[in-house]
Amino acid sequence: MNIFTSLAPSRLDIEKDAVNFLQELSFNVYSVNGPEEAAKLSPVFPKVKFLITSDTIEKVVKKPCVKISSLLNWAVTMTPPEAGPVFGIINSDIFLLPRPEIFSRIKEAALFSCVAIHRTESKDDRVYLLGFDAFFLSRRAAALVRPADFAMGMPVWDYWLPVLLMSKGVPLVRVEEKIAIHPSHDPAWNGYQVALYRRYAETLGLGTTDDMYARIMVNSTLLKGD
Repeated sequence: MNIFTSLAPSRLDIEKDAVNFLQELSFNVYSVNGPEEAAKLSPVFPKVKFLITSDTIEKVVKKPCVKISSLLNWAVTMTPPEAGPVFGIINSDIFLLPRPEIFSRIKEAALFSCVAIHRTESKDDRVYLLGFDAFFLSRRAAALVRPADFAMGMPVWDYWLPVLLMSKGVPLVRVEEKIAIHPSHDPAWNGYQVALYRRYAETLGLGTTDDMYARIMVNSTLLKGD
């Protein structure tokens, strides 16, 4: 199965290990980056396939964060045998654990739903229920997403994507099992960026982040591991 991320030069040691975990689980790892970052990162990650895009929000936040819609577009435009019916997108510092019985269910559910995975924080082994760090979905569902300025490495995109897909008739399935480990660190964004994306979501008619979170929790179902 293909899995898409956007690697960054800032946490290379952690990202190297996270990518190794993904590849040991037989994922085909793709990283979508701007041309300058891709040139820096590709020698460091020789087994990752880099996809080049100019679709970033660098002019807004002074960092070449790649738009989520760009990642999804790469997944949609790939064709068999390079692409299967479902794929994943994941933050670049997430370690997926080898839980084949759960991933089998995720793959099955992703054919007809958007599967959203809560991360587990390494510092206290607690599941973080206020957001998501990985999604699995079908290429058919991803094709419903129009371009938007939500980006990997920035806040609110993990609410926007499931809320948007639910509005298009795609069911949401959440995973609370401890299968996605996040090495705990301070947020990568600042208060201005949080406020910016909260306002942006409201201008799109999605409501406040509290509204979106309530819709996610009320309208989703839970995937069990056993």
